[in-house]
Amino acid sequence: MRIAGRVWRGAVGAFGRRPRTTPLGRVWLLVSLALVAGGTVGAGRGILALGCCLLATAGLAFVLPVRNLRAVTVERILPPRAHAGEEIFAVARVLVTGRRPAFSVVLTDGLDGACTRPGRAVALRSAPDEPAVVRYALRFRERGQREVRALELSTRHPLGLFEYRVKLDVPGRILVLPRRGSFRRDPLPGVRFARRMTCGETSREKGQEEFGGLREYRPGDNPRLLAWKASARHGRLMVKEQEDDLSKKVTLFLDVGVDAAAKARGGARALAERAISFTGELTRLLARRNWRVEIVARGPGPVRVSSGRAGRSLGEVEEALAVLVVGPGGGIDELLPVVGPDDLFRSLPILVLPSVEPERLRAALARMPVGRAPVVFRMDAAWERSVFRYREG
Repeated sequence: MRIAGRVWRGAVGAFGRRPRTTPLGRVWLLVSLALVAGGTVGAGRGILALGCCLLATAGLAFVLPVRNLRAVTVERILPPRAHAGEEIFAVARVLVTGRRPAFSVVLTDGLDGACTRPGRAVALRSAPDEPAVVRYALRFRERGQREVRALELSTRHPLGLFEYRVKLDVPGRILVLPRRGSFRRDPLPGVRFARRMTCGETSREKGQEEFGGLREYRPGDNPRLLAWKASARHGRLMVKEQEDDLSKKVTLFLDVGVDAAAKARGGARALAERAISFTGELTRLLARRNWRVEIVARGPGPVRVSSGRAGRSLGEVEEALAVLVVGPGGGIDELLPVVGPDDLFRSLPILVLPSVEPERLRAALARMPVGRAPVVFRMDAAWERSVFRYREG
């Protein structure tokens, strides 16, 4: 029995990993062995010959899947960015380095745990001069800079009696942005009056704004603000930026610190991830309302990024939120010194906190150089039901 096992492993070792028997293959082998056994005990030479033919066919079906994948490689093409929880499409080129084409190659990607489920595609035929291009869907589980490496090829060609699998190491990187969400209601009602309420300033009457600069024309801009001389000089339409628009600024403090006690209770990291997603959606909302948002976060060191005028730098904000590290830290106390008192006083402060003790929050608010208390969002079940929710994937 040991000698037979060694012979079997030696024969399979010439092909690499051993092909696995499919349900059809198991039935085929049982029928073949039954016919051979029946012919041997005297049921007739025809039965024995038929059983031998079936066994020979099974042996051929054992060898051919290995030869089918012997000279097959893959090139993976991933999009540069994707949102966590949303379906994206990747492209793979199935290449054949040998002289013979490969048939019915099943490609499975996302086996390393970064995706919610593996993506799968079938290349019916791939020749040396005509590689097969397949497209499949992936859905990443968490945000961050993700590296996808493990990729599996399998085939049951030609008879489907045996399945042969090969794992390849094909490096690929993708930046997974925070998961998208939606607001159940307006999180900042009356935000157009927030600067006047917070800083005690009175907005200028319409038409009394001071000139603040030039920018390129965007659909929806007032045609009366077109700067014709500057447009002729730049070769494209330019509009005058008003100082009143430039002063609409939000300073958003995001605390993603998770202490040991909160981590022991469980769910702290999920609250921090929800706070990051909420910050991204709130930044987009304020940018659509022509507010400039400056985000101050810690991950693990202080991070400061701005959305720019009218959300021109929203991509930089998403990238900064994607790589924030959730971990222990000093919380909101470490973020206040990052912003100067003058900048903070002339903007609307917003605090997004996953969890913080009330005494610690009151102490931090007392040190903020503002006339009124800032807007505070705390991640809890009641807030989630009333304000924010994840988008369904």
